[in-house]
This record gives sequence, structure tokens and C-alpha cells, in this order.
Amino acid sequence: MYLADAIRERDYLKKSIDVLTRFISLVLVSSDKSSYRSLKSLIDSKREELDELYMRYQQLEVAIARVKAKTIIKVNDTELSILDASVILDIMKSKELKLKNIFDVAIQDNFENWEFYDLLGELEDIRSDIKSMESKIEYAQWYTEV
Repeated sequence: MYLADAIRERDYLKKSIDVLTRFISLVLVSSDKSSYRSLKSLIDSKREELDELYMRYQQLEVAIARVKAKTIIKVNDTELSILDASVILDIMKSKELKLKNIFDVAIQDNFENWEFYDLLGELEDIRSDIKSMESKIEYAQWYTEV
């Protein structure tokens, strides 16, 4: 199984866990208390299913993290693990958001200054770096086996 497939399966399991948890909660809240035995057996079976989903989810999460830590990609002449690159990507996205907010404020206030154009250039550079990093991470995920 490739890393991208494992991530997709992990995300599906997470959604399934959420749906099953909501179902159990709804059954507990809205059920007729008169049929206690059938209700208890239904909840018990769903809890067993939930435990199995959590077990599989945990196994996939560990396998994904292990592979992300081991797999090396090259980004701008620097070798990084996918895990390191993902952390750097998150930070870059945060920086892009902050720069965009500053840029939006500058536009609203009709701020005209040379620093404004430097900010625009920096914003464009970080967007380009983000796209590049995302494509390298995605490529590695499609061709790395778990």
C-alpha cells in the first residue's frame, strides 16, 4: 500500500469513528428505555466495532508516521523527511496567512510605500514555495510504500 492510500484509509477510518460515535450517542439519548436488553446489545456491538476501528486507525497512524519520518525528499538542495517537510509546510502556510492579512490591511488603508511591494513579493515567493513543497510531498506520498 502506498502512503497516499494509507492516508486516505486513515482519514476514512477517522470519519467512520466520528459517525459511529455520534450514532452511539444518539441511541443513548433518544432511545426507548423499555427495550433495555436489545439496546444494550446494540450499544455493546457498536462499541466493539468502535474499538476495532480505533485499533486499525492507531496501526495506520503509527505506520504513516514511521514512513513519513524515514522517507527523504529533496527540497531546494536540502534533504528532509516527509515529516519534517510537512511541519515546515504548515509553518509556511501560517506565515502566508499572516502576510496575506497584513497585505489586506495595507490595501484597505491605501498604504503606498516601498515596503508594500516588498511584502507583495514575499507573499508571492512563499506561495510559490508552498506549491513546490506540496507537490514534492504529494509525489513522495504516491510513490512511497507503507
